Amino acid sequence: MASASGADVRAFLTRLVVEERLGVAAQNQALNALLFYFRQVEAKDLGDVSGFAQARRRVRMPVVLSRQECDRLFDRMEGTPRLMAE
Repeated sequence: MASASGADVRAFLTRLVVEERLGVAAQNQALNALLFYFRQVEAKDLGDVSGFAQARRRVRMPVVLSRQECDRLFDRMEGTPRLMAE
């Protein structure tokens, strides 16, 4: 592990995203853990480790409706179901 270079770290971080399909948080955690290890434990500066493939944040559907969306939804409901939903 002590003989690892910045290129090795870049390759590892790229593999996490491309092959392992890990997300942004996992890749950032791995990067910070490696930087901490080499700086604090091995007392080695890896230099510039940028240039690796970065994970992308996934676009997610909103979990909560906006107030306007709720109003439009309630306007289309009637009777008991509307009362229960409101």
